[in-house]
Amino acid sequence: MLRSLAGLELLRTYRAHIYRGLWEDAAAEVGADVMDGGSGVLEVSLGGRSTLVQQEVVSLDDAAAIEVSFDKPLVHRMLAARGLPVPTHVELGRTGTAGLPALGPCPWVVKPADAGVGAGVTCGVRTPAQLRRARLVARRFSERVLVELEVPGESFRILVLDGEVIGAVRREAPRVTGDGRSTIAQLVATENDRRLAARGQAGLWLLRIDHEMLFTLRAAGLGPRSVLPAGTTIAVKTATNQNAAHENHTVHELHPDVRAAVVASAKAVGLRLAGVDLIARSVTEPLATTGGVVLEVNALPGLHHHALVSDENSATRVAVPILRKLLECP
Repeated sequence: MLRSLAGLELLRTYRAHIYRGLWEDAAAEVGADVMDGGSGVLEVSLGGRSTLVQQEVVSLDDAAAIEVSFDKPLVHRMLAARGLPVPTHVELGRTGTAGLPALGPCPWVVKPADAGVGAGVTCGVRTPAQLRRARLVARRFSERVLVELEVPGESFRILVLDGEVIGAVRREAPRVTGDGRSTIAQLVATENDRRLAARGQAGLWLLRIDHEMLFTLRAAGLGPRSVLPAGTTIAVKTATNQNAAHENHTVHELHPDVRAAVVASAKAVGLRLAGVDLIARSVTEPLATTGGVVLEVNALPGLHHHALVSDENSATRVAVPILRKLLECP
């Protein structure tokens, strides 16, 4: 546990360094100056105009819109009211499972209804016992718990700025590859060591052997002590928030209907800058065709997702248009 906490602290340091690089690159592009304000805050100035940034936090959106974005059931209702597809879902109370049968067959996703991005989320929930455990995890972050029907497809993060799409990535679930000797738990530890050695460039989170990993492995007939044959690659989680950089892929083509849906999603929540999460089989076809849904609309969009990708030459420099907006550059 202590080793894991020390690793996370190192990754926080690396994250700050990576974000500083993103903003310094954007500042160089627009001809601005950067001054370190301390505590991870940067002041970027150009021609008498200045703005403060702190990693992905910028001053484009008001507090009300940001607060709304954290309330996932409210966002689902707002999107559905505008005809945008959202996952079938139900909000659970402190006890009981009223409304759960209406979700349809599992697997389900259990998450805090009003917590930060990625915290306390458990995918691949298939049994009442797993649901009880997943609800306990979610309630560490929120009294309210949201259960969604897990939608088949791939995960996409699409960044919207003032009604324009400025970046998109396809995010794969985290994976490990067997060597014929190591257990899955050992392969996970090796992957975490690799991320730390890469100083965050290989990923800004450590893989955790938590309920979601156990559920994912169990569905494949495996466990942390299982030994994979050499060359065999498996997903150890369903959620993508702990994936590695090489599992993120820049997306260059979006269907006009998909583009319109993510722009409308950001507008519905009142966000100028939003990371819209989709689950869909493809983004080159309409969501209605693929059965895709808008999963979340994030006010803290994680600009690093677009920088830390499998092919660094294809990375989208999303900080550049954002900084232009902040400084009102032409």
